[in-house]
Amino acid sequence: MQLDLASRDDEFKEVTACMRRLMLNLLGNAKDYSVVPIQGGGSFAMEAALSSFVSRADRPLVCVNGIYGERVLQILRL
Repeated sequence: MQLDLASRDDEFKEVTACMRRLMLNLLGNAKDYSVVPIQGGGSFAMEAALSSFVSRADRPLVCVNGIYGERVLQILRL
């Protein structure tokens, strides 16, 4: 690895800020939204999103046709 950035490095903060701006631009610079980058693998990001946006009262429909759908179902059951 030629470059290793940590969350306290100025360049890391610049890259993160640029990414957030790009994502907001995709939404048409919507002032009512923000972007929160989540580091980790795909399952980690999905767990963070599902635990934030799905409540116990919700009844989400999960399409299970492989290991990824099974993982989403397992996360929701927890």
